[in-house]
Amino acid sequence: MDTSIGEGYLQVATALVDEDTAQVPPSAYDLRRAISTTYYALFHALAKAFADAVIGPNQPEGSGSRNAWLEVYRALDHNKCKEACNSVNTRFASNVRGLCADTVQLYQRRLRADYDPLYSPDLTEANECLGIAEARIEQLKASEGKDLRALAVWVLVHAHGTKAVRLANKPRERPDEQ
Repeated sequence: MDTSIGEGYLQVATALVDEDTAQVPPSAYDLRRAISTTYYALFHALAKAFADAVIGPNQPEGSGSRNAWLEVYRALDHNKCKEACNSVNTRFASNVRGLCADTVQLYQRRLRADYDPLYSPDLTEANECLGIAEARIEQLKASEGKDLRALAVWVLVHAHGTKAVRLANKPRERPDEQ
């Protein structure tokens, strides 16, 4: 699976913190931008993975399916994604739960980097965010379609009826998972 925008953002974030290409040392603004950009890299990789899983990749130009693909891609909302990822439960595999936890973590770090004027990031944190985004994008590329479709529905569908079904089918926690 090609995650072009996500991988492009990863390249931008890498260039901002890479000691061979960045200012030495990178400025606090470079580090802020790198941290924020790692979240956007993962966000766009998720959007593409969901659209590919639900509609299918490589839709012909001008086709209804291409428009549907774009609608699914654009349906991913930052806050709804965070809420859905925070509520992922044991019905999902541990790697999907980890993906969701890391998505929320990068989202929170992005907010801090973008909006906290007192925040002073360091190179270690920027590289950690970059490593998380890289690993999770690779995970998305290797994920099975059925897992991505299930996660896409969980994250993208928010209708009232959907919430009722989710509550009715909520798995009970086993004592060993508490």
